[in-house]
Amino acid sequence: MDSIIVKTTQSLTTAEDMRNQTKLLMQPYANWEMYLTPAPLSIAIMGALLLISTAKEFYIDKNNPKNGYKFIKYPESFPACLMQVCNTGLWAFNEAHKNMDQIRLHTAQVPDYMKTAVKILFQGDDEVVKAHLPDQLDNIRVIADECFKLSDATEECFINVTKIIQELLEVCLNRETFYVDEIETIKRKLEETKLREQSAKEAKRRTEKAVSAREKEELTEILITMRNCEQKEIDFKTTIEMLVKGMDAMGRVKSQWEMMIHFFQMVSNIVKTSLGKTLTNFVSTSEKTQALSYNAKLFSKDLLYAEVFQACNIASLVHMISGTYTDVSNKYLMDLVSSLGKLMVMDKSKPEFEHERHRLQFGCDEVQKGILSLVLENKEEFDRKITARFEKIYQELLAILPAAPPEQIKSIQEVVQAGFTEEEAASYY
Repeated sequence: MDSIIVKTTQSLTTAEDMRNQTKLLMQPYANWEMYLTPAPLSIAIMGALLLISTAKEFYIDKNNPKNGYKFIKYPESFPACLMQVCNTGLWAFNEAHKNMDQIRLHTAQVPDYMKTAVKILFQGDDEVVKAHLPDQLDNIRVIADECFKLSDATEECFINVTKIIQELLEVCLNRETFYVDEIETIKRKLEETKLREQSAKEAKRRTEKAVSAREKEELTEILITMRNCEQKEIDFKTTIEMLVKGMDAMGRVKSQWEMMIHFFQMVSNIVKTSLGKTLTNFVSTSEKTQALSYNAKLFSKDLLYAEVFQACNIASLVHMISGTYTDVSNKYLMDLVSSLGKLMVMDKSKPEFEHERHRLQFGCDEVQKGILSLVLENKEEFDRKITARFEKIYQELLAILPAAPPEQIKSIQEVVQAGFTEEEAASYY
């Protein structure tokens, strides 16, 4: 009879409801696997930035912002700025690996803590409830708080990389304009110098006399000026070429990086707005129920029952997503991150550097396919197992929750008989 009561009063809490709730929750992120597939390419592009950073040192800190730089640490050195981007990116991937694994471990404990709390609440006497329920509820609070902090910190790590890239791109655009102006000035100076040389040669041809010491000095000065101007023009052109390559690479890594940010924002949003809310509601309801008499507690069990299902469902979703990222990171990303780390400390003039960078660059396609396959497989498995999870939680709660008093059983039976035909009632069992 207790089974009938639970199923009747919780008719909306079914495996299909859980599936629909999950689909509704994930609707804005329906194809979230696309957020993860750019990860290998973003690492490879950072490898390309390292190659550009081997260029001759040149400065980009011209026309500095009035309030200084907010994110760039070494504005006087373009190669150093590129290394900052790579270092920060490396740190972000390492932090994401650690934080997402912790979220996975935390969410795995949610069902057990909630079932234990319900068991204490309904099967223990007042002394047992007072002694042990607070600890279980604190455990749940800690999970909610820690998951929030971890998801928020991970998102912030990736956003910081984008901020550095954005500021560096703006600086480089301003610097490119400055270099173009410099080149134009040098070209004009070259033209003026050439005219002076030509005038000197014509003067020499017009006279048969030996060139005076003063004229020799003038010719030498003109030649030196020309060589210096020509060298500066070459240097500026090389600098602009490096800037253009660097800006192109940074623009591409920024677009790939923003896709990764969407993934961590998705996790953060689900943790903040759904997981945290359901866990907090369960804790609040449990604390209020604790103060009730035994009979009054029985009328709160349906509310707790629904909150357990909702919280466990969302915790399972976050567990699957964070576990999927951890799998992706273990199988694919950390190897690439390690390779990038090696590139950062290698002698960039040696052939081994280019070989390692080439391996990093051209291994992306297969890695992306592997990531896509793994994520889709985990998503499908999660959807397939919703019913099994529902039944498991249901059976465990059924064993914990006490039977309703006779008067409640009679009341529910009357509601069922008055509101449903036999066929309708049977559809709930």
